Amino acid sequence: MENAIRIARIHRLDETSLRVLEKLHEELGQEAGRVSYTKIANELGYTRNAVKYAIERMIQRGTVECKDGKLSVKGTIVRVKKAT
Repeated sequence: MENAIRIARIHRLDETSLRVLEKLHEELGQEAGRVSYTKIANELGYTRNAVKYAIERMIQRGTVECKDGKLSVKGTIVRVKKAT
């Protein structure tokens, strides 16, 4: 699991970006593909613009890749529980 993305340590993304990233990973898995920003926004209760902005920020940070209009999540998402 060398390509794992630990949610708690991803560039300190805000909650919106984290939820969008999880949704992208759920929809795309390890494949690149086109996604509907409107569909994601409706499923998460955000505006389309909020989803678009979150994805653009993750592309700039290298968490999400966009090639030929297709998005892909770089790595596998792993939630790590905080030690109590």
